[in-house]
Amino acid sequence: MQIKKSSKQYDVIIVGSGAGGGMATKILSEAGLKVAVVEAGPYFDPGSTKTQMKWP
Repeated sequence: MQIKKSSKQYDVIIVGSGAGGGMATKILSEAGLKVAVVEAGPYFDPGSTKTQMKWP
């Protein structure tokens, strides 16, 4: 795991981008809040078939 120092400040930090986290992110960001989403899991590149078609 890599920890990066950042001077950015957020109003809300959401852990996980599943059904609940994704909807919370959408609603809060549309309300004007600064939202950060923290996600665990392997690297995913939507433009590459190497990460999409990878056997779990």
